[in-house]
Amino acid sequence: MWRHLFGPGDETDVSKVARLPPNFNPSANPSYMEILTTLKKNPPDTITIIAIGPLSNLALAANTDPETFLRAKEIVVMGGAIGVPGNITPVAEFNQYACSYSAARIYALTSPNPMSTMPLCKGLKPYPEVLPKRLKLTAFPLDVSTVHTLSLDTFDAVTESLSERGSPLAQWIHHFLAPTFVHLKTIYTDSNISLSLHDPLCIWYLLTDGKGWTIKESVDVRVETEGQWTRGMSVVNRRKKIIEENLESPVKTHDRDVWLHRGHGNRVRVVLDSEYKTRFGEVMLRRIFGSGEKMDMQ
Repeated sequence: MWRHLFGPGDETDVSKVARLPPNFNPSANPSYMEILTTLKKNPPDTITIIAIGPLSNLALAANTDPETFLRAKEIVVMGGAIGVPGNITPVAEFNQYACSYSAARIYALTSPNPMSTMPLCKGLKPYPEVLPKRLKLTAFPLDVSTVHTLSLDTFDAVTESLSERGSPLAQWIHHFLAPTFVHLKTIYTDSNISLSLHDPLCIWYLLTDGKGWTIKESVDVRVETEGQWTRGMSVVNRRKKIIEENLESPVKTHDRDVWLHRGHGNRVRVVLDSEYKTRFGEVMLRRIFGSGEKMDMQ
């Protein structure tokens, strides 16, 4: 559909120009280079990147120019499964499984010592020993995204009458979501079918300016990259041992891979819950259709 925007063509063909949205600027550059270009063009700590898929492009950007990549204000990631089962394997969420090395390398940028958690990866170089700052990374694992849902009853209540009245938006949403609910009925026995809103939840976090969320700071989440059965798994330390707070203290000899020392490991902000959970699906739909629901859902 967009091929004519990237190669030679007849510039006098008005029909082709008319298909270009006003806010769409085509580029022949790789995505990771566009990420770096955007970060360079804007002041530091003004660009937030939301990643709702595998982190391949982010990892390539960080590998190419880590200093520029760290100009980002925040990276918001939909990915991982910490205290719940995975959705692609028993332990892994799809985005982290699809490119586990990329996830591990991006998470490593949150560490005081990225080399302590960064896996070796052919074709990607180690980060410099000295970096301008640590990455602020906020993760939305399945633990929180699976409980923010849109039920079939709510979906029907909000969209059916609008669709019947000829709303193009309602008809479009109904066209691709209705079959999804039908499919869910074939794989789940629960009669109250709900659709987990993984990706929209990350967007909602920014729209609410981070208010109303329960977040645990500085969690040492590491991504397994090489396990035969555990690739993409979010690994955290569940042992009840004292963690060394003094960064100058030596590493304990019994602490393999250094999990009990604040000078090592990742520092991820993990979203645990929100005040929007019970009505998120309904309010999201009503805001899409302009019903005037307030952002705080009070």
